[in-house]
Amino acid sequence: EFKSKLEEAETWLYSDAGWEGTKSDYATRLEALEAFGNPIIRRAKEFQARPHAADSFFKTVEQYRKLLNSDEEAYAHWTDEDRTELRKHITEGESWLSGKLNAQTMVALTADPVVYSEDIYQKRQELVSKCQPIVSKPKPKPKEEPKPAAAPAAEAGAAPAPAEGAADAKEQSETPMETTSSPAEPKSEEPMDLD
Repeated sequence: EFKSKLEEAETWLYSDAGWEGTKSDYATRLEALEAFGNPIIRRAKEFQARPHAADSFFKTVEQYRKLLNSDEEAYAHWTDEDRTELRKHITEGESWLSGKLNAQTMVALTADPVVYSEDIYQKRQELVSKCQPIVSKPKPKPKEEPKPAAAPAAEAGAAPAPAEGAADAKEQSETPMETTSSPAEPKSEEPMDLD
């Protein structure tokens, strides 16, 4: 049917009516062809894009399932509720896509798709937004142990005795440094002869 419409448009285009047609005539005929052809083009694009979207979705599911079943220390802090919630999201997403793809196999290629690739990518993003907070949940910090009691002298308020030699160092640091030129370098008002 589409082929006959294309042939009809081609015949009109190369006829005298097509040569003498106005811009609005061309636009009207183009719109009629696009109304018939665009759904076909979209179904063809979806036929090619849907497997890639489904593969991306199933890879994401598999990544989360591996993390769920992991015995690694990095995920040992997850609670049973975390694991149950993650398992629920994985199962719901996987069953949704499997159901849609099974329904798609029952539909003819000439009919509109049951599920579009954009729907699959959107559902994948929803799955990630639900699972990622669980997966990236930080490990709790270890509880700090109470500090041991301080020495009895410190509790009584007695100041510790200064170390030997500390008084001498303090006296030296309080003495200002001489900043005048050293005797080895006499000051001279005359310029130096460089020749």
